[in-house]
Amino acid sequence: MPTHTAETKILYALDLGNACRLIDDRFLEQEGIAEQMLMESAAFNLNALPVKMKKDVVRNNAFYFINTNDGYDASRILNRKLIEKMRSKAHGDLTVAVPHQDVLIFGDIVNPEGYDILAQMTMKFYTSGTIPITMMPFIFNEQGELEPIFIMANKRPKPGKTKKQ
Repeated sequence: MPTHTAETKILYALDLGNACRLIDDRFLEQEGIAEQMLMESAAFNLNALPVKMKKDVVRNNAFYFINTNDGYDASRILNRKLIEKMRSKAHGDLTVAVPHQDVLIFGDIVNPEGYDILAQMTMKFYTSGTIPITMMPFIFNEQGELEPIFIMANKRPKPGKTKKQ
């Protein structure tokens, strides 16, 4: 199965309603299905899913959340039409985070504070999801490929502020 980035790998599963079965090469061979056919079928199904986003602007940075809780929110990162739409509306750096299965976060980052906010959001969602994926957000490079970004927090608490009085 294909590698998505150095940090993520695409896994395919057969949705059985209340359960799912991961699809591996052995399963494909047993069922007589070519990997390319599986990928095309999965892309078709993914592109048919509705995309409803909520927008939040924090310190002039726009964040778009896909959170339908259908089990496929994070998978929408593979929807090329959605990515192109987000790239066309971005005024700054287009970022994306998949902290857990039921959320996809796009960020239109226009200033350094936006990266800190993205890191905090990604961590919060990562720790609250039932099926975590990655705490590391990504940025779309000029070729449209995802590159991981490691964000060092700039907002550190001042010494003594966390002590109980």
